[in-house]
Amino acid sequence: MKLSHTESTPATAAVDLLVLGVPSDGIAEALEAALGAFGTQLAEAATAEGFKGKVGTTLVTRTFNLIPARRVCVVGLGNTRSVDGIRRAAGAGASVARAAGDQRVAYALGALSADEENALVEGIEAGTYRFDRYKPEAGRKAIATEVQILGSTANDAGLGTAVAEGQSFARDLVNEQPDVLYPETLADFAQALASDNITVEVWEGDKLVEEKMHGMLAVGRGSNRGPRFIHLTYTPAGTPRRRRRG
Repeated sequence: MKLSHTESTPATAAVDLLVLGVPSDGIAEALEAALGAFGTQLAEAATAEGFKGKVGTTLVTRTFNLIPARRVCVVGLGNTRSVDGIRRAAGAGASVARAAGDQRVAYALGALSADEENALVEGIEAGTYRFDRYKPEAGRKAIATEVQILGSTANDAGLGTAVAEGQSFARDLVNEQPDVLYPETLADFAQALASDNITVEVWEGDKLVEEKMHGMLAVGRGSNRGPRFIHLTYTPAGTPRRRRRG
């Protein structure tokens, strides 16, 4: 997924899906300001459909060539703008895009702080996620290849990317089949995470006996696959800060 910031506006973004955030206390004003005459029509539709702008709720419609975007997903930001609201709004929009297989998606959620942009990246990953590796290729919906952020300067979203990738990795492990994921293979997955900052130690067999981990050994006797104890240690780069005592 390619993420970029662009000077395009909601009214000029030529994408498959435009995700447009609106506050619950100013839906019509926000839509008209962003999309002009089409926004006025969209506001009337929102009223007719009972859309209240609650966080993460959506209203999706085709644009009938009235703006360059093919479809628009109006997503609620709630009464008070918040980092979590941005995360949930982005996730809702990403889920709509993934369900339709949209390839080009633009997010117009206002000017984003660094924390909000990290939350947006997390939300997009969470909303896009599907555990479909065992589905036939024809049954899978494509992931967006181009994601635009409108009306916001670029921030460092490295933290959001790391958190999002970690969450998806964890969800893959939880969703995996038991004949694929068992103690030995889970240890293999963990060892693959080893790096300059992460060390991985795996105990099994005699080491578990030596450490008197009787509960784990007892549970493990119910399977022909022996138990593993996995210990990961993260060491940040740089010199550790001294703790201050109050």
